[in-house]
Amino acid sequence: MTRSLAVIAALWPVLVHGDGQVVIRSPSSAQTYALHSIQWRQLRWVRANRSFVASITFSNLNYETRADPRRDERFDFVFPNVRLDETSGVFYVQPRKGESIPFAGINHGILGKQIDLLPGSAIELDSRDGLIHAALATNRHPAAPQWIEHNE
Repeated sequence: MTRSLAVIAALWPVLVHGDGQVVIRSPSSAQTYALHSIQWRQLRWVRANRSFVASITFSNLNYETRADPRRDERFDFVFPNVRLDETSGVFYVQPRKGESIPFAGINHGILGKQIDLLPGSAIELDSRDGLIHAALATNRHPAAPQWIEHNE
């Protein structure tokens, strides 16, 4: 997501481009350290309220000092307009009524179930002075990175 796209996505929860790319902005935001790194991340489906969530732990681990010891903070970014097809285990964004775009799927591995982004989908984090906004982007190049962090 380019910087201008991040600004536009901040204004509308769902943005559809002429090239077919869909960006869904999480209404959730987080305030953490200005200097941070991602220590852990997980995609979750909260069945009780049918919510798709990106849980991310930020840490000042790489920037800790005696005066500022290590701290980890976990935040949940909820994404609207997401539907799960329970039969196939595929998640879809619904940018407009009657339209569905697959972006993630449930994988059954040795350690149990986990949700993985499909090729061409990404979670993009925009961080300015520790204020973090998250967006889900679809219909990108299949080889593009799937977790992207833009820091100012």
